[in-house]
Amino acid sequence: MDRGTKLKHSAVALLGAAALTACGTQTVDGTGAGSGAVKNDVAVTGVRWVPESVTVDGKKYPLPPDADAHVEFEPGRAEGPGGKSGGSAGCNSLGADVEVEGDTVTVSDVAMTEKGCAEDVQRFEERFAEVFTGALTAELSGKGETLVLTKDNGDSITFGPEPPGPQEPLEGTEWVVTGLVDGGTAKSLPAEVEGKAHFTIGEDGRAGGSLGCNGFSTEAAVKGDRIEFGEIASSRRMCPGPVMKTENELREILSGKVTHDREDGTLTLTTDSGKGLTATAARK
Repeated sequence: MDRGTKLKHSAVALLGAAALTACGTQTVDGTGAGSGAVKNDVAVTGVRWVPESVTVDGKKYPLPPDADAHVEFEPGRAEGPGGKSGGSAGCNSLGADVEVEGDTVTVSDVAMTEKGCAEDVQRFEERFAEVFTGALTAELSGKGETLVLTKDNGDSITFGPEPPGPQEPLEGTEWVVTGLVDGGTAKSLPAEVEGKAHFTIGEDGRAGGSLGCNGFSTEAAVKGDRIEFGEIASSRRMCPGPVMKTENELREILSGKVTHDREDGTLTLTTDSGKGLTATAARK
């Protein structure tokens, strides 16, 4: 493959059965409810994936030790080349449009920079680019710790999650809300709220942020694995229906007593009634 050529591929038709929309609900174990349940979209978002190896024509190419490679999937299309998803293939930056439906991840409009790289890294990037395009079958294993994307011809990329860095402190960190939980059911946020709802718990006993549309502040006392929030004071902007519904749910969680728990960089706040939220630290 010519390294001086920007890689760009046309969109490929999505495969697979209809899946739950991004704003739908699913059980925590991802199995859905009832017989004949619609297959859920494979959970590839919200993780910084490292391509550990690429297999082409039966030959495995491991990621070189000195390569800087990672990919983050953000479904949807962006204007111009490169798309909304991307990262690095080892040396060069890449971008792409990605659609997820069921267990099919469709990659299109791929674009990469054209820097010269070490020979082994360049070879890995070339093999990666051959596979990372079109309709790919996704398989998660090991409790979501391994992701394999496979083309129809058997070529594949094996990803693992990027090792977590030092855990962010509970207090003083800006936490971005990524989802809601009600008992055993997890629910993603409406598209209008994604990335907009956030909060910070200060060491001074105060907390504040945004419910997705309106700003808020409240008292917050951390006692062991419990947080006691006070009554919320917020602005009173009128917001679209789905946004207001989410704000009301967040208001209920952030105005009482919750249990906090952290695992793999995700903070979970849960009320005694089983309602709660998940959040990750804002990127600096």
